[in-house]
Amino acid sequence: MSGDERFWPENTIIKAVVLDFDKTITIKHTRGVVFQPSQLEPENIERNFVDIAFFRRMVEGVRKANPSVKLCIATFADEEEEALCSGRALVRKYLEIAFPNKSTEYFPDEHIQAFNPENQDMDARKVGKVEEASSNDNDDDDDGDDDGDGDGVPKVKGGLGREVWDKFLHMDTAGGGGGACSLQ
Repeated sequence: MSGDERFWPENTIIKAVVLDFDKTITIKHTRGVVFQPSQLEPENIERNFVDIAFFRRMVEGVRKANPSVKLCIATFADEEEEALCSGRALVRKYLEIAFPNKSTEYFPDEHIQAFNPENQDMDARKVGKVEEASSNDNDDDDDGDDDGDGDGVPKVKGGLGREVWDKFLHMDTAGGGGGACSLQ
C-alpha cells in the first residue's frame, strides 16, 4: 500500500460499508452459482475480480484507518444443491483468493449476506431499502441520497477500483444518515 493512498473519509459517521458482489467486486456476473469446475480454478477466480490488487489495498487500508468499521458483502444468491459452489460459499471462495487465511477475519460469515429475495417471496426492489432519509440540496428525487433513484441509500455505482472508491471518499459521509453506505 503506498503511503499517499487514502482509504477512509475523514469525520465520517459510517460504521459499515456494504459491497455488492456481482459486477462490483467481480467483472462477470456469477449468478451466485458455479456448475463448472474450471470456474473454481484460482486463476479464473482471480481474473474475474474487477481489480484484485486494489481490492486488497482498499480492504487493508480501511481496516488500518478504522478497524471498527464493518466490511460487508451482499449478493442476491441462494445456496443451490446442484451447484459445485453457490451463495455465501462462492463469496467466501473469492475472498480466500483475495485474502488467503484472512478472509474470515476481514469478512466474518455474518458480514456476508447471500440470498435471493424472490426465492423467499420478498420484493427484491424493497430488500435493504431505508424508508427515512435526510434532505439534501443536490437530491433530484427528494430521498436524501443524491443519486436519483428514490431509495434513500447513498450509493456509488461501478466496478470497485480506485476511481469508484475515490467517489465514495468524496461523498458527504459526516451527516444525518444511518452510518452506512453501499457500493454497487
